[in-house]
Amino acid sequence: MRIGVLGTGTIANTVLKTLVRMPEVEGLAIASRSLERANLIKESFNLDKAYGSYMDMLLDPWIDLVYIATPEAFHYRELLSAIDNGKPVVCEKAFCINADQARDVFSRAKQNGIFITEACWTLFTPLAHDLKRILRDQTLGPVHDMLLSVGDPLWDKVRDRGFQEGRGALLDVGIYPIYLSYLAMGMPERVMVQGDIDPEAKIDRSESITLVYEGGRTCHILSSIDRTTNRNGLIVCRNGYIEVDKLVNYLQLRLYDSSRKLIDTLDAKNSITGYEYQFMAAKEAIKLGKLETTDAPWSQTVDVLGILDDIRAAMGLRYPSEES
Repeated sequence: MRIGVLGTGTIANTVLKTLVRMPEVEGLAIASRSLERANLIKESFNLDKAYGSYMDMLLDPWIDLVYIATPEAFHYRELLSAIDNGKPVVCEKAFCINADQARDVFSRAKQNGIFITEACWTLFTPLAHDLKRILRDQTLGPVHDMLLSVGDPLWDKVRDRGFQEGRGALLDVGIYPIYLSYLAMGMPERVMVQGDIDPEAKIDRSESITLVYEGGRTCHILSSIDRTTNRNGLIVCRNGYIEVDKLVNYLQLRLYDSSRKLIDTLDAKNSITGYEYQFMAAKEAIKLGKLETTDAPWSQTVDVLGILDDIRAAMGLRYPSEES
């Protein structure tokens, strides 16, 4: 499998560090809007090819799979370009800035028979599979409530890169607890949110979210890019609870019974970085002739973006591209 990475930001470098160590990867390339920048990264990672435009990569038949690593605001346009040029895609989360964009992408991918998947890495890891199995089997009974937080002091970095739509707390870090809430409890009936929207940047610094489900069950989420939290989760079930260490990359699960006795501990497996699993899943799906992965089906991506849309609507946050 020969993979082309589209974009040269921080996440692209992290993914390249992963891909160069994967035996499944037979060739690697990088595309930037600057050929000079692309060549620097090519030399740094000893890649096979470098391109001075995204279209040059998409037009090259040598490329088997494209990884989109650009900011969220550009994903929709780049996904459609990849589909138009017949390239299967692994696209960094958030997949698009809203659910309507995702629906259009998947519709066009289906029409053209093109594989597409969202790269939210916490969906693909072995420990994520363990957690999904525990939730599916109701090992501790059905889920009643959840307390989830992801906060990192990233505001200065966001500001220094230049404010762009989709670069706020919700789509950057809030998507991780939203995905976990969806896997555990499905679609909420109602959304309540208190958001902190920067008046100059027009993006969200943080939000406190309550998702309300059938039967009065709830999920409480704090997401922030200007304050620090423990980034952990608590899943309260009928017969005990689950502690999740590091919602942005599950490190450990601890299961307790209703008397608070620890009954099981599951740790993350040794891996390259954790990003390799989404590419392994993509390769397997393509080999089987599928258009989506089992871990990130299209319907799930649309549902989660729909929840994020509802949260933004509740706090009055619209992106400039949605105004046209």
